[in-house]
Amino acid sequence: MAGSARLSRLVANLRGQSRLRAVYPPRLQGRARGQAREHERLLDALIDRDKRKASELMRLHVAHARGLGVGQPEG
Repeated sequence: MAGSARLSRLVANLRGQSRLRAVYPPRLQGRARGQAREHERLLDALIDRDKRKASELMRLHVAHARGLGVGQPEG
């Protein structure tokens, strides 16, 4: 990663944390893998400082999360 050593450490830390928490019941594992891929692509765009790509990926990610009911109360 060209540029900031601090940013490199931050991204490595975030990636490590997301992998540690990636324990999902079988019925959600496919979704979790898809979300993880979205996170990876978003992080890559941020690392590359590609604002246009990061913005588009974030918009798509939020739309996907809304479609899955992420952040909505269960019931």
